[in-house]
Amino acid sequence: MSTAKRSRQSPSTKTEFSSAHLLAAPVLFFVVLRGLATIADTAALRLWGLDFAGWLPHNGILHLLLWLPLLFAYPLFKNRSIDSGGSDSPAKRSGNRDAGEEHTALSSRLLPAMLLIAGAAVLAGSIQVAYGFLGDGTWYAAELFRSMGDPGYANSMIKPSAWLTGIVLDGYARAFQPADIRLPFQYAGIAGMVISTAAVFLLTLREKLPSVVLAAVLLLCATGSLVFFGYIELYAFVYAFSVAYFIASWQCFRGEAPYWLPGVFLLLAVLFGASSIIWLPSYLLLLHWKFRGEEGGFPLRRAAGVLILLPLIAIAGAYIFGFAEGDSAYIVPLAPFDRIIDGLSTGWQRYTLFLPDRWADILNALLLTLGGGTLMLPFVLWLGKREGVLLRPAVLFGLTSAAGGMLLLVFGNTFLGLARDWDVAALAGLGIAVLLLLLLLELSGKRQGLLRAVLPLLAAVSVSQFILWTMVNADEEASALRFEALVSMDAGLVLPMNTFTGYENLRKFHQSGAQQEAYFHTMRSMIATGYRRDVSYAEYLSAALKLTDAGHRRAELQWLINALLEDIHRGSEGTQSPAAAPRFYREFSVRLLLSALQIGEHALVNEALKYFKDLQPTWPERKLLELQEDSEVTQTVAIERLDAAIDDATDDAFLMMTAAGLHAGYGNAAKAAQLYESALKREPTLYPSWYLAAAAFHLRTTGDRQAAQRYLQACLENAPESPSAKQAAELLQTIR
Repeated sequence: MSTAKRSRQSPSTKTEFSSAHLLAAPVLFFVVLRGLATIADTAALRLWGLDFAGWLPHNGILHLLLWLPLLFAYPLFKNRSIDSGGSDSPAKRSGNRDAGEEHTALSSRLLPAMLLIAGAAVLAGSIQVAYGFLGDGTWYAAELFRSMGDPGYANSMIKPSAWLTGIVLDGYARAFQPADIRLPFQYAGIAGMVISTAAVFLLTLREKLPSVVLAAVLLLCATGSLVFFGYIELYAFVYAFSVAYFIASWQCFRGEAPYWLPGVFLLLAVLFGASSIIWLPSYLLLLHWKFRGEEGGFPLRRAAGVLILLPLIAIAGAYIFGFAEGDSAYIVPLAPFDRIIDGLSTGWQRYTLFLPDRWADILNALLLTLGGGTLMLPFVLWLGKREGVLLRPAVLFGLTSAAGGMLLLVFGNTFLGLARDWDVAALAGLGIAVLLLLLLLELSGKRQGLLRAVLPLLAAVSVSQFILWTMVNADEEASALRFEALVSMDAGLVLPMNTFTGYENLRKFHQSGAQQEAYFHTMRSMIATGYRRDVSYAEYLSAALKLTDAGHRRAELQWLINALLEDIHRGSEGTQSPAAAPRFYREFSVRLLLSALQIGEHALVNEALKYFKDLQPTWPERKLLELQEDSEVTQTVAIERLDAAIDDATDDAFLMMTAAGLHAGYGNAAKAAQLYESALKREPTLYPSWYLAAAAFHLRTTGDRQAAQRYLQACLENAPESPSAKQAAELLQTIR
């Protein structure tokens, strides 16, 4: 290189050039890593934070979004110098302009800011995630539905951890009775989007454009913003007010916002979601800086260290004094435990603090939430230490915020697994994103042009990450397949109860779409968890009996018989987890075989009986089967068998109904009436036709018209949308 050419680059510019390369390299590595994870077969690997886009169709749009960010690195590596004209320093403000110039500048920024806020609101209202199971939030929709129908219902959404969110959503549902139960969540998402974008664009009107863009990229284009797109969960408000808190705090350090404004946003965030209490140490640090300065008897850096350590000490105390043992709702357990309910094992929780898979999930959560920023952060920290900016007030605030986020990520009891509890990780990631934001802004003050050099690449990667994440979750097929893979991945690590709820959400999804093959596949996975066998076995049997193809119906019944036999065998050997009471197997096996007999599958029943008799030597409920096949039995013998088969401890409502019909047939009306009543108390909503059977019994046998009316009215109340309800209404008109 000639002397003339060498003189064009000052030592400062060379340093800035190498620093920009240092920060760009990990972002580029992330792009390549994400692209390879997307196009490769990663089913055997735990890479859910990288390979999520692989569930989308592998078309040109996907590859464009994956690889286009690489082009934004080309100018950075092509140019041998970085534009150092003008400082991006947060310390350099517009204060050198006169009042008139500043007013004109603010006015010119206000209109675009308002347009961006309006556009974000329209976007949040236009794009809705495909299905509520992504955050396992369908339970919340069911709670709202109950609230709408019962003014006295105590909605469990109104809980300490999401108090104000529950009140707002429940209040809207009760007041407006929306036909679409998703509407309250959609409006909450739009409101959250407006709050967060308004904070970013209105509170930063005096900032230089690159600083505003960086804040928008790291806080608005994070994957956590998906909670604003009709997401059925309770995170929209707490996420939005957390964003507002961090922007207001940044501006407070800049002297552009009063110290109480972040406090207001933090208070609102905590009221809407108690998990945001993790930001409290950072606000205490801000107050320390505001009222005591950086030095003095207790310097700011020492205060930051104490505020970072105190929550850790509190968590350590919780472990030491046993508050985190077993099934804690808030703190991840140290060791696996068997969850015992009513003396029976309901399965093991192995998703514990030191589980390697959980630490892999923490890394995945950071990669999903922060994208390339995750890999960039260690280099930014190193550069910040070298440049001496780590002890600046705003950076200490960022470090305290990031410590709070990591505290939630590491020690929070994400009992569904972090892959399904990604929204908790997204909230925690905000604190880490703020640290990255403040560090880059401080470094840009030391290295003029650094931010302008790396911002296009970082923005391109973050935006592509957000678009891909939104596309996956707005695509019904892709989101369902991905969710099933996540539930299967964590089966055996999380409690069977939580695996079961995941499959239950999928079952309802496939049922609503009349996807028969996927429905039965999911039902088999539900049964394999061993949890709530009474629900999963009964649902599978009901679905199999509704099949119109006799061959398919027989095949599904045969599979169910084999699964039940295997389950009974494991129970007899004591190798079954979760455990089930022997009575359940005795009762359901009779229910299954009775149902098969009623549709003419005698050969199937006779073959299965041999195996059931061997595994269940004591089986009084089998007498119901004998009565179905023995038409010559006397009334006295029949009633004796019925009394032996059904007693006060019988739990299966189907067996009660069957016995009620047999008692009625053998002239024992009093016992039949008692069993009809017991069966419908046990299952008041699942089988509306039972109300018609009970009403018909009283009209034909006992002549008790009042009892018949009571059953018909109960049918209307408990199953108003069912075909049986229509028949009940017609019958009521005839007997009144």
